[in-house]
Amino acid sequence: MCCLLVLVIITILTLKKKKPIFLLQIAHRFQKVEDDDSKLWDAFVSFKEENNQFVYQNLYPKLEKQLGFKLCIHHKDFLPGKAITSNILDAIANSRRTIMIISRDYLQGGYTTFEYEVAHAEMINTKSKHKIIPIFLDKFENCQGLMDDTLKCIVQSVTYITWPGETNQGAVDTFWKRLALSMPKKSKKDRSDLRENSSLLRRSMM
Repeated sequence: MCCLLVLVIITILTLKKKKPIFLLQIAHRFQKVEDDDSKLWDAFVSFKEENNQFVYQNLYPKLEKQLGFKLCIHHKDFLPGKAITSNILDAIANSRRTIMIISRDYLQGGYTTFEYEVAHAEMINTKSKHKIIPIFLDKFENCQGLMDDTLKCIVQSVTYITWPGETNQGAVDTFWKRLALSMPKKSKKDRSDLRENSSLLRRSMM
C-alpha cells in the first residue's frame, strides 16, 4: 500500500508539471473563449535580445503567421518615445498571456526581471486569468541556480515547456501542440481559421 501511495503521488506531481497532450486537449475543449475581453494581444513575449533568433525565426512565424495568435513583441509593438517600463506595463495588461523565453541570458537581469515580476503580479491580481507560459531554451537544471524567488514561484506554480531543438521533428511537433493548447481559446470563427492554418501547416511539413 505504501509503494502504491508513493507511485500515485509521483504520478500526480509528474502530470501536474508535464501534462499529457490528451489532458491539455480536454481542458482546452471545456475552456471558455478568451478573445471577447477587449485585450489587444493573445500574448506578450518576454525575451532577451540574445534569443532573437528563436523568437523571430521560430515562435513568431509559428504562432502569429501560421496559427493566427496576436503577439506583442518589443520591437514591433512598443510605442517610440514612451518609457520602456510603461510600455511593458501596458503590454502585459493588454495581453491574455505572457510567454517567457527563458535562457541563461534571460536570467542575467535587466528589463526581463521587471517583465516577469509584472506578469506575476498580473496573474495574481486577475486570479490566474492572465496566464504565464515559461519556455526554457536551456535545460531547466542549467537555469535553476540563476532564478530569483519570483521566477522560482512562477515555475513552481505553472507548467513550463522546454524547447527540444530542431533535431527531433516528433519532439518539435509535440512542443508546438503543447504551446498552442496553452494559448487563449478563440471564438468559433477564429477556431475555424486556426484549423485551416494548422491544416496548411501540416501539409507543408509533409
